Amino acid sequence: MSDGSMQAILAGLGTTLGRLEARLEAGQTKLEAGQVKLEDGQARLESGMATLATRDELIQVRTDIMARMEGHANQLTAIGDSIATNYGASEHAVRLNSNTREEASNTREEVQSLTKMIFDMQRELARLQTDVRELKGPL
Repeated sequence: MSDGSMQAILAGLGTTLGRLEARLEAGQTKLEAGQVKLEDGQARLESGMATLATRDELIQVRTDIMARMEGHANQLTAIGDSIATNYGASEHAVRLNSNTREEASNTREEVQSLTKMIFDMQRELARLQTDVRELKGPL
Protein backbone atom coordinates (compact mmCIF):
# COMPACT_ATOMS: atom_id res chain seq x y z
CA MET A 1 0.00 0.00 0.00
CA SER A 2 1.22 3.28 -0.84
CA ASP A 3 1.42 6.36 1.18
CA GLY A 4 -1.27 7.95 -0.89
CA SER A 5 -3.76 5.18 -0.31
CA MET A 6 -2.91 5.14 3.39
CA GLN A 7 -3.49 8.78 3.54
CA ALA A 8 -6.76 8.36 1.72
CA ILE A 9 -7.79 5.63 4.20
CA LEU A 10 -6.68 7.78 7.11
CA ALA A 11 -8.54 10.73 5.65
CA GLY A 12 -11.63 8.53 5.26
CA LEU A 13 -11.21 7.29 8.84
CA GLY A 14 -10.75 10.87 10.02
CA THR A 15 -13.95 11.87 8.24
CA THR A 16 -15.77 8.88 9.70
CA LEU A 17 -14.37 9.66 13.14
CA GLY A 18 -15.51 13.26 12.69
CA ARG A 19 -19.01 12.08 11.82
CA LEU A 20 -19.02 9.61 14.72
CA GLU A 21 -17.78 12.32 17.04
CA ALA A 22 -20.55 14.65 15.83
CA ARG A 23 -23.13 11.87 16.31
CA LEU A 24 -21.74 11.14 19.79
CA GLU A 25 -21.97 14.80 20.71
CA ALA A 26 -25.55 14.95 19.37
CA GLY A 27 -26.38 11.78 21.36
CA GLN A 28 -24.77 13.24 24.46
CA THR A 29 -26.83 16.43 24.04
CA LYS A 30 -30.00 14.31 23.73
CA LEU A 31 -29.00 12.31 26.83
CA GLU A 32 -28.40 15.47 28.79
CA ALA A 33 -31.80 16.85 27.71
CA GLY A 34 -33.41 13.52 28.71
CA GLN A 35 -31.63 13.63 32.05
CA VAL A 36 -33.06 17.14 32.69
CA LYS A 37 -36.55 15.85 31.84
CA LEU A 38 -36.09 12.88 34.18
CA GLU A 39 -34.90 15.15 36.98
CA ASP A 40 -37.95 17.41 36.45
CA GLY A 41 -40.22 14.36 36.50
CA GLN A 42 -38.56 13.10 39.66
CA ALA A 43 -39.04 16.51 41.31
CA ARG A 44 -42.75 16.50 40.37
CA LEU A 45 -43.10 12.94 41.63
CA GLU A 46 -41.49 13.85 44.94
CA SER A 47 -43.76 16.90 45.20
CA GLY A 48 -46.79 14.72 44.48
CA MET A 49 -45.68 12.23 47.11
CA ALA A 50 -45.30 15.04 49.64
CA THR A 51 -48.80 16.26 48.76
CA LEU A 52 -50.12 12.73 49.12
CA ALA A 53 -48.39 12.38 52.49
CA THR A 54 -49.90 15.73 53.49
CA ARG A 55 -53.36 14.51 52.44
CA ASP A 56 -52.90 11.32 54.45
CA GLU A 57 -51.82 13.39 57.42
CA LEU A 58 -54.83 15.68 56.97
CA ILE A 59 -57.17 12.69 56.78
CA GLN A 60 -55.61 11.28 59.96
CA VAL A 61 -55.93 14.64 61.74
CA ARG A 62 -59.56 14.92 60.59
CA THR A 63 -60.25 11.41 61.86
CA ASP A 64 -58.64 12.22 65.22
CA ILE A 65 -60.59 15.47 65.54
CA MET A 66 -63.88 13.74 64.71
CA ALA A 67 -63.16 11.05 67.30
CA ARG A 68 -62.44 13.69 69.94
CA MET A 69 -65.59 15.62 69.00
CA GLU A 70 -67.63 12.43 69.32
CA GLY A 71 -66.09 11.83 72.75
CA HIS A 72 -66.94 15.40 73.80
CA ALA A 73 -70.48 15.01 72.47
CA ASN A 74 -70.88 11.81 74.52
CA GLN A 75 -69.58 13.61 77.62
CA LEU A 76 -72.00 16.51 77.03
CA THR A 77 -74.87 14.07 76.64
CA ALA A 78 -73.87 12.35 79.89
CA ILE A 79 -73.70 15.73 81.66
CA GLY A 80 -77.12 16.66 80.26
CA ASP A 81 -78.55 13.35 81.45
CA SER A 82 -77.01 13.90 84.88
CA ILE A 83 -78.46 17.40 85.07
CA ALA A 84 -81.89 16.11 84.04
CA THR A 85 -81.71 13.37 86.67
CA ASN A 86 -80.61 15.82 89.37
CA TYR A 87 -83.30 18.30 88.31
CA GLY A 88 -85.92 15.56 88.51
CA ALA A 89 -84.66 14.49 91.93
CA SER A 90 -84.65 18.07 93.22
CA GLU A 91 -88.13 18.65 91.78
CA HIS A 92 -89.30 15.52 93.59
CA ALA A 93 -87.68 16.74 96.81
CA VAL A 94 -89.42 20.11 96.45
CA ARG A 95 -92.75 18.36 95.94
CA LEU A 96 -92.10 16.15 98.97
CA ASN A 97 -91.05 19.19 100.98
CA SER A 98 -94.16 21.05 99.84
CA ASN A 99 -96.31 18.03 100.65
CA THR A 100 -94.51 17.66 103.96
CA ARG A 101 -95.15 21.31 104.78
CA GLU A 102 -98.79 20.94 103.82
CA GLU A 103 -98.99 17.72 105.81
CA ALA A 104 -97.20 19.38 108.71
CA SER A 105 -99.59 22.30 108.49
CA ASN A 106 -102.53 19.90 108.32
CA THR A 107 -101.07 17.85 111.18
CA ARG A 108 -100.55 21.06 113.20
CA GLU A 109 -104.17 22.04 112.56
CA GLU A 110 -105.31 18.54 113.52
CA VAL A 111 -103.21 18.64 116.71
CA GLN A 112 -104.62 22.07 117.56
CA SER A 113 -108.13 20.82 116.89
CA LEU A 114 -107.53 17.70 119.00
CA THR A 115 -105.96 19.84 121.75
CA LYS A 116 -109.04 22.08 121.77
CA MET A 117 -111.29 19.02 121.86
CA ILE A 118 -109.28 17.53 124.74
CA PHE A 119 -109.33 20.86 126.56
CA ASP A 120 -113.12 21.07 126.03
CA MET A 121 -113.49 17.46 127.21
CA GLN A 122 -111.36 18.19 130.30
CA ARG A 123 -113.59 21.17 131.12
CA GLU A 124 -116.64 19.02 130.56
CA LEU A 125 -115.16 16.31 132.81
CA ALA A 126 -114.32 18.89 135.44
CA ARG A 127 -117.86 20.23 135.25
CA LEU A 128 -119.29 16.71 135.38
CA GLN A 129 -117.07 15.89 138.37
CA THR A 130 -118.35 18.99 140.06
CA ASP A 131 -121.92 17.96 139.29
CA VAL A 132 -121.27 14.42 140.60
CA ARG A 133 -119.75 15.84 143.81
CA GLU A 134 -122.76 18.04 144.29
CA LEU A 135 -125.08 15.10 143.81
CA LYS A 136 -123.14 12.81 146.14
CA GLY A 137 -122.61 15.36 148.67
CA PRO A 138 -119.57 15.77 150.85
CA LEU A 139 -117.77 12.53 151.68
